[in-house]
Amino acid sequence: MAVVPVRTLRPLALVSATIALLAGSAMPASAEAGAFTGRVLGATAPVAQATVYAYRLVESSLQKVLTNADGEFRFSDLPGGLYKIVAHKHGYAPTVTVIARENADEPQYLEVTLSP
Repeated sequence: MAVVPVRTLRPLALVSATIALLAGSAMPASAEAGAFTGRVLGATAPVAQATVYAYRLVESSLQKVLTNADGEFRFSDLPGGLYKIVAHKHGYAPTVTVIARENADEPQYLEVTLSP
């Protein structure tokens, strides 16, 4: 396995995070300050009871939530940092998105689509 210098990964991660945030929908007006919220969609409808993980890369910490009936999820306490957001449900291919959080006070929204 090749070792990639950190300075090479950092710009790639920031580009991935920017693309992920731009590809997502606009943040709902009801977004709570500091909350990281989002929605998991399938091909034709929201995906209820999907598992969404927030894996913080620096500390290797992990938080997990489930989507509601509308496919919505909410992490209320994500500190600033670089995260891998993983969404999955049985019958769908998992989706991994890299996001950067400036700080814990800034609300963020991410919409992901799972493929069967």
